[in-house]
Amino acid sequence: MTGPIEQFRTELEASPISGRSPDGWVQVGRDRHGEISVRIEPGAFRSLSHRQLTDEIRGALTAAVADYSRISDRLFQRWGGAW
Repeated sequence: MTGPIEQFRTELEASPISGRSPDGWVQVGRDRHGEISVRIEPGAFRSLSHRQLTDEIRGALTAAVADYSRISDRLFQRWGGAW
């Protein structure tokens, strides 16, 4: 039988995480198996400057980190009081 800390970790690791850049050119994610994906929309390299593309990538990663934090907080509310 697993304890609450292990259950928290197991659920967090299995939670899909995603983030999208402010203008939608870049999406990043992690699936329930831990596989990371990055999608850069066709035309991004042609349409955006180096700086804009960098900002889009950073924005997508920041959104994914925020998603991870929200999921972690929600799971902590469920399991945190048990340890």
